[in-house]
Amino acid sequence: MKNIDIINLLRRFIFLVLGAALNGFAIGLCNQSGWGADAITVFYGGLSSTFNITVGAASTCTAIGMLILAGIIDWRQLGLGTLITPFFTQFGIDFAMGLIPHQQGWITFVMFACGLLLMAIGIAAMIDANLGKFSYDALILGLVDKMKKPFHMIRWTCDILLLVSGMILGGSVTIGTFVAIFALGKLIPFFTNQFNLRFKMQNKEQYS
Repeated sequence: MKNIDIINLLRRFIFLVLGAALNGFAIGLCNQSGWGADAITVFYGGLSSTFNITVGAASTCTAIGMLILAGIIDWRQLGLGTLITPFFTQFGIDFAMGLIPHQQGWITFVMFACGLLLMAIGIAAMIDANLGKFSYDALILGLVDKMKKPFHMIRWTCDILLLVSGMILGGSVTIGTFVAIFALGKLIPFFTNQFNLRFKMQNKEQYS
């Protein structure tokens, strides 16, 4: 029984780390596509241009601020993952933006679409690992629990606030940003549910 619990914990930790790195890589991929990314990435871009830091570093600074807010709203959403995921996300962003050059033509839309898909999968993986949410997800899930509203409604509201703040700071906004806001509000719950179902089936097999 203990061996099974340790294996499950290790698998969840790997899921957490890979999800955070994948999320960061997806953000970098979307940025390099030229179509933009989600609202929080606009905010990262605004911080980056205002304070002359990398987008990855801006993501870490934002995560620290949101961690504090999330702790005030619902500390139960926080955990080990809340502390370590920002650094893996920063690594993913900087790695993607250093590896992938800016492109032109139809390939940019493919990059953008793949980036959104990978971003949703990465965020869902971090949520499902249940070792402490990424700071933005912890903030949103805390608000969902407190306000008793659907995930996508809270996500869209927070995204709009970040979008406006990012624009004020000088972040770049494209039509892709609005596509990302809508798409992620739906894709993240979808992939989270898929991961939940998969883990329940695996746990049932292990303990049967």
